[in-house]
Amino acid sequence: MARCPLPSRRMLLASLPALALWVGPAGPALAAEPAKPVKKPPPKSQDPDAIRYIHLTPILVPGKERLGYARLLVDLVVRKSGSLAADVETVSSYRPRIIGTVTEALAAEELVRRDATPADLARMKARIRDIANTAVGKDLVEDVFVVSLFFV
Repeated sequence: MARCPLPSRRMLLASLPALALWVGPAGPALAAEPAKPVKKPPPKSQDPDAIRYIHLTPILVPGKERLGYARLLVDLVVRKSGSLAADVETVSSYRPRIIGTVTEALAAEELVRRDATPADLARMKARIRDIANTAVGKDLVEDVFVVSLFFV
């Protein structure tokens, strides 16, 4: 153990009795108190309209320019059904596969361009929906919302 310089050591040793007096009577009283229950986080919303939306992390699609890319942020909308919570969990568990496949497909097919028309964006949304449904293995994704499309 490294030794403290002498003045610091003296000051530390001199303050120990004061610290013991300050903590002494309160220490056992604090230890005898029952532990307060920790507040649980609020439960996830059970509203079907709120849990239908699955937010994907930003997807970086390589662009044509050197060191250029597009940052795409989308939300997947799960179909309404009797087992909506289970369907949302299923689609959420396949999220990494969906993001990877979308990144590869959009880069290969060049669907994300600076001069894209509304028809091109509709085609891109349909392609993302098809990729998500193929990754899951069922037709669970009903729609795709493009939240942000940013070119760098």
